[in-house]
Amino acid sequence: MAVTIRTERLWGEPTQEAIINERQWEGDNITAGVERYRRGLYNIKHTEDGGIHQTPTSLADTQAGLNLTRDLVARLIPHIEEVRQLCIASLSSRGAGRPPVWMWYIPLLTADKLAVIVVRSVLSVQDSKGLQTSSTATAVARCIGYAMRDQLEYEAWIKDSAASASEGDTIDLAAVLVAQRKGNVDRKTFSRWKRKCADIKRLNWSVEDVVNTGMTLIHTAVNNSDGQIELRSLYKLRKTWNVVGLSEDAQGIIDKAHRRLELHRPYLLPTIIPPQPWSIEDDE
Repeated sequence: MAVTIRTERLWGEPTQEAIINERQWEGDNITAGVERYRRGLYNIKHTEDGGIHQTPTSLADTQAGLNLTRDLVARLIPHIEEVRQLCIASLSSRGAGRPPVWMWYIPLLTADKLAVIVVRSVLSVQDSKGLQTSSTATAVARCIGYAMRDQLEYEAWIKDSAASASEGDTIDLAAVLVAQRKGNVDRKTFSRWKRKCADIKRLNWSVEDVVNTGMTLIHTAVNNSDGQIELRSLYKLRKTWNVVGLSEDAQGIIDKAHRRLELHRPYLLPTIIPPQPWSIEDDE
């Protein structure tokens, strides 16, 4: 079936030179849009001496990273829920002996929250192009464990602040601060609040327990991400390090996503000649 869509010409016929200029104009706007997108993959800071210092944005904060996060989180949720249920079963078993501390920590958050924390922690050690940085598996495990702790402290603070406001004359400070941020509260923001708000209760987790909790979830992600997250050895400084990061296939997905997204943001400026007739034909 052929589908044809045509627009009516409202002005006179443009000259060939005008058409060439228009094509060049639109091509320049697309190129400018690509450059704008690529600049967004870097954090740019102006130094005191007038120079410019730029560092790659975390992959987790790019559109390509967000797309990958949604895919990985959906895959990991059922597997993390299995780990949660195994922890709960072990804790409730009478003959299990003394369970490790991480078994008490993992069930405290829902599987979907844990999946988001794990994936964002892994992607946070990737630069905006999906390339691995120098963070080790232990560093990623600490990131996961401390993110879990911060999430639990945040949720407890939200609950306690609302309860205190309902019982007395104090305001619900947590609700006010969250509303000012329009609900977009990241770990950096919450860390600032913790330094200033004495009523936020701190959880005392040891570094060992934090790392063990994070490593358990890392292994779950590596084993159930369809090869997109991998644990590999890296020889550096005469020492072998365990590194967690994206596989080559996942990095290829990121590269394709960047190439596609950078073409979707051209500068939209007025044309220099009136729009010309165009058509779409579909013979299928």
